[in-house]
Amino acid sequence: MNYIIYQKQIEDIQKQKLKEKIAVNADRINELNSLQIEKRVNELNENGKLSQGKNGPIAQEVKSTFEFFKSMNIEDAIAHIPESDIEGRKIARESLEHIKNNYPDAENFANATQSALCNVISAWEAAMIAGGRNVPTNFAEFYKEQVLAGNIKKDIHGDDVGVFLMPTNHTWNR
Repeated sequence: MNYIIYQKQIEDIQKQKLKEKIAVNADRINELNSLQIEKRVNELNENGKLSQGKNGPIAQEVKSTFEFFKSMNIEDAIAHIPESDIEGRKIARESLEHIKNNYPDAENFANATQSALCNVISAWEAAMIAGGRNVPTNFAEFYKEQVLAGNIKKDIHGDDVGVFLMPTNHTWNR
């Protein structure tokens, strides 16, 4: 009887040690991933690819994103949303129309939507650095996906940051 109790205690100790090793390894993996991302960001900064200048890559990306939305066929962009989701189609259409029609030029678009742009650019960069397989390489396409998914809303002051507030309970959200 004592043998069974001791055997059970030994098994419990072994399980606990294994859990601790797994936790330590998970922490090491997370630390290595973090260091890899930090290294990649530093490399991009050294190469000037994250430059914030008026003619830098981010400014050019904003300009091409503005042009992308200006030339967008909204009905084509929301075609994947089921016809039965009337409210979802309406909100997506209004969101895209807001971006497409409310800004006279790229600079105005960037200034008015800077909060959303910063967040989306950061998310896009992080996804690209992390090696996301399904991340569009075209930033404007990524931005559109975020709009349609309802990930771009109003800022903390209630101001529009590119789109209207979108619900997250629609079947077409990703």
